[in-house]
Amino acid sequence: MFRSFLCSLALIPIIGLSQILNFKQDSTVKKTIAYQFGENLAKGLNLSLGRSNFQIVDQDTLFNPRGFNYVFKLKADSLIRLDHSLFHGANNDRFLFVYNHNLFALGGYGLFTTNNNLITFNSKLKEWCFVDCQGEVPPFIMGPAYKNGNFIYSFNNFKSGNNVTADLFDTLAYRLNLETKVWQRVTSGSLQRNLVGKVGAYHTKDYLVLVSNLFTVIIETNSNKFIEIKNEDFGFSSYSVLKKIDGNWLYFEPYDKFQTEPTGLNIESIWQKNSATSQSIRWELQGHKSSLTKQSIILISALLLIIGIIFLFRLKKEKSGPAHTSKEESSELIDSPLITKALYEHEKDIQKQVAKRLLDDSKSELTIEEIDHLLEISHLLGDSRKLRRHRIFKTFPDGAISRNKSAVDGRSYTYTLNKPLIEKWLIEGLSTPLKG
Repeated sequence: MFRSFLCSLALIPIIGLSQILNFKQDSTVKKTIAYQFGENLAKGLNLSLGRSNFQIVDQDTLFNPRGFNYVFKLKADSLIRLDHSLFHGANNDRFLFVYNHNLFALGGYGLFTTNNNLITFNSKLKEWCFVDCQGEVPPFIMGPAYKNGNFIYSFNNFKSGNNVTADLFDTLAYRLNLETKVWQRVTSGSLQRNLVGKVGAYHTKDYLVLVSNLFTVIIETNSNKFIEIKNEDFGFSSYSVLKKIDGNWLYFEPYDKFQTEPTGLNIESIWQKNSATSQSIRWELQGHKSSLTKQSIILISALLLIIGIIFLFRLKKEKSGPAHTSKEESSELIDSPLITKALYEHEKDIQKQVAKRLLDDSKSELTIEEIDHLLEISHLLGDSRKLRRHRIFKTFPDGAISRNKSAVDGRSYTYTLNKPLIEKWLIEGLSTPLKG
């Protein structure tokens, strides 16, 4: 499918200069960088990264090379430098956007730190300035992001371990209100279920393209919708080397060494052909501001209930006479039917929530990362996550969830869901006795 598709649509000469510097402009930018950082760094830079570099502010086209604070204004076949920046290198892979006639940059990596800063270019000072944000600010921001209306959505962020420790991955998603500068935690089951782990993010004119190993998610940012395509159908992957972004085209290095022109991928054409399968992204606010999971909240509620019962029991004893609680009375209190019932109902409530999430997921075979996401335990460390997963699965009936070695990677496992059995178990009120 890919070969016939590219023959008719993609393997054509590069056309259009909507987001490409001409030779003179490219040379000026690289000379500016070389003057401060040397020619070896400058000559290896890719300055054709679409909206990651180019933004329209009012009537002006501004160019900001990724990882630097230089700001240029394109004018005819030349460009004019607008900034007086001396400090650079702290915001590689930042998200560049325009709001209210101003240029902004969000997050990024540099100086061994993944930051969560929002900065804006002040055209009067000719410098970048920090913007104070409040609310549930992400601890670090380096990952996919896009602007829709007055909001920025940021998700799948990771913090670099600087090749010393493992990269830290954030499974949460965030929304920034650009009017109030307040961050809020949000969730979107449909989109986040399709994105697990680190992905490559390409910003074209109208789309955000997120490439993982096996499939690609394309988000039309204005309509807040997305589609998913298989990489093998279009002949590229997360290992494809990007040459340039021009308008809504991505150009990759060809696999064939005898091919001189880059392989072009028309994202707009792919969207049009698959628009019938598009899904709306419904970002919903999370119902609490703490980092507690639903299971933690239920557990705390159960403990508070137990404490309340103990308090009432002691209050009653005090009214009837001096309190002389023996070991036998304490044992009776702990083993009382009321407390046992509260703990049992708490366990059943967790079972119901997990079972519903497993049934709502479109897949019957899940990776360990996808399972942990549905169990809401991705934030835990390795051993804690493994123990919690084991404890939850123990409560399910035999045969409901089976673990098998992955056919793709024998070192990892996949989980197969027997959805009819899980559904029957849920309908019958989780009648299977709780296990040990």
